[in-house]
Amino acid sequence: MANLIEEFANQIEELYKLGAKKFSVLSVGAIGCVPIMRALNHNGDCVDQVNQLSRSFYAVISSLLQQFSSQFPGFTYSLGNLYGVTMDTILNFVVEGLKDIRTPCCGDANTTCALGVTLCNNRNEYLFWDMYHPTQVATDRAAKILLFSEAAEFVQPVNISRLAAMP
Repeated sequence: MANLIEEFANQIEELYKLGAKKFSVLSVGAIGCVPIMRALNHNGDCVDQVNQLSRSFYAVISSLLQQFSSQFPGFTYSLGNLYGVTMDTILNFVVEGLKDIRTPCCGDANTTCALGVTLCNNRNEYLFWDMYHPTQVATDRAAKILLFSEAAEFVQPVNISRLAAMP
């Protein structure tokens, strides 16, 4: 992960030197909860060791962006916590109108979505489209949260719409 963070920092710094001042950054989601990872876990639950990597990545990126904010004049950012958004969706899936947060709508946890695989009847009831990716309804929910939420557990220091409105 150190190489990834170092490369990320280099790219952000280079963009800043080229004149970029506003940055919208999204962390990694709860990748330990995608269907293929659940299938690898003997009990079908999220794989916490993998989710720990997501949480660690968010913490390091958050610290790095805070450092850049104090180091580079005019540097502003919005950091979206996709791990937090995904876990909130999983914990509140019934409220969100979802019926299945474990299995994919298209195919199964070990098969990619392709011509001829089983497709669910109502994709709006599923969190995952295939063994890796969220459905459109899950993505729409995440986008609305990242754009408009004031909750620090999802976006900080500001949401994307506030970042866009800054001079």
